Amino acid sequence: MSKLKKFIIISLDDIAILLGILILVYLFAIDYFMIVAIVACIGLTTFLIAKYILLAPVLDETPRTNYDLVGKIGTALTDIKEEGIVLIMNERWKAKSKNEQLIPAGTRVKVIRRYGLFLVVEAVENQSTF
Repeated sequence: MSKLKKFIIISLDDIAILLGILILVYLFAIDYFMIVAIVACIGLTTFLIAKYILLAPVLDETPRTNYDLVGKIGTALTDIKEEGIVLIMNERWKAKSKNEQLIPAGTRVKVIRRYGLFLVVEAVENQSTF
């Protein structure tokens, strides 16, 4: 989805509020309708331009950080059985071993699954590098 489509979707409530105000002014104070309509439209336009400028970097298509850790290789920093610490992509993560097998500190590990901030890992055996 493009930046503009995302921006329009998150701005629909602002536009709906403007329409609600215009309808109320038209129903209860028709003498002031033109003045309120002009001021409200100019105000909303200014607000939406400022909002777009501030939100444009966040609406990018590319994710800023890739935390898809399944399949990544790292190192066990502590012994891992029920719970331990691993280093994956230069970040420390809490981890437990697959099938609760003991993985000694310093062993290369592969991420099997991720549950929030917790990883399930297994020891890597004889991994060749190309």
